[in-house]
Amino acid sequence: MTRQVRPIVGLMLASAMFCAGGVAVVAAPAPQAHAVSMSEYQAKVSNHAKLKSQLVGVSSDLADTILQLADLNDNQIPAAVEAAESAQQAAERAQSLAEATTQRLQAAQQDKANLEEQIKQTG
Repeated sequence: MTRQVRPIVGLMLASAMFCAGGVAVVAAPAPQAHAVSMSEYQAKVSNHAKLKSQLVGVSSDLADTILQLADLNDNQIPAAVEAAESAQQAAERAQSLAEATTQRLQAAQQDKANLEEQIKQTG
């Protein structure tokens, strides 16, 4: 009897893992890349050149610091904000998936209890 049950249980576990992998793929779509337009790129290049021309005659250390701050303000902070928002959305999706899984587990446990009760009643 156990020789017949083990392959069936293994098959059920494998299919459950396969389904869970499919749910994970559907629940977490790949992030989309966002390219800047040519006009946005030209504006950034122009602003950078303008800033460099304004820094002519300033000590190189101060100029480097100002350029680093400009990069921080223009590039790094917006990228960090976008990453934080993306992480928040992923966390919300994971929370929703966990809640749905918990509900399905509770329903399955209730079904099991009901079936066991019916088996006891029918003998």
